[in-house]
Amino acid sequence: MFSIRLKKYKELNYQIEENTKEEILYEIDNYKDILLEDLGLADEVIFIINYGINNIIEELAANVTNLTIITNIDLENINVRVIKKEVKTNVIIIDHKLIWHGEINPFSYNYKDSFSIIRLEDREYADTIIKEVDVFR
Repeated sequence: MFSIRLKKYKELNYQIEENTKEEILYEIDNYKDILLEDLGLADEVIFIINYGINNIIEELAANVTNLTIITNIDLENINVRVIKKEVKTNVIIIDHKLIWHGEINPFSYNYKDSFSIIRLEDREYADTIIKEVDVFR
């Protein structure tokens, strides 16, 4: 789904500007500070986690006041709402409109230098992801 969506944005002439918060596509060396800032400013955050490392999830969760985690992995020392469900992707949804998704898994160290992650503001797409996970009905 990520590659299809990315192709569509390229067709729509979305521009990728270096070192700006509006940048859409990030690489391993420039995504984390912006993600942490987005999390710190958020009213509500959903982590959808297929695979993650507990201490990285803790670090990301520390910046969030209203967090729901949807995952089937066992989490330790994370005192937030956790919904146990098998999921097939790693996504962060912020305020039901801002999406972080891509080859870079923000919940682990499992990536290559060539991987990327998209930061996309799209309420409709965020709602679609939430409906696909099907836990809030």
